[in-house]
Amino acid sequence: MNNNELLDDDIHEESKVANNIILGFILGVLIPIIAVIFFNYSVNKNLTITEFYYSMQEKGIMSSILSLTGIPNLMMFFLFLKLNKIKTVKGLMLATVLLAITVFIVKFSI
Repeated sequence: MNNNELLDDDIHEESKVANNIILGFILGVLIPIIAVIFFNYSVNKNLTITEFYYSMQEKGIMSSILSLTGIPNLMMFFLFLKLNKIKTVKGLMLATVLLAITVFIVKFSI
């Protein structure tokens, strides 16, 4: 085996690490959480996360805010799709479907 073949094997092995369903699911869950935290601190710098949660609940906009947190997942979906990381895309979609179910439950239970 020559050096180029070894290098190619290392590149392909490295790309397998970032292409799995668990990574996609974790990203799909964490990105909306980070989006809510970012939204909280950009809009209400003096509210804690708990106060922000109760504020959203009182105003009846929790499902709307949760729906908007799916937008970064959409961006990640297209990024991983372009990188041909199909397994990661599947995990991301699973997390996004769970987010949609959560939004549906929140919307019709409050």
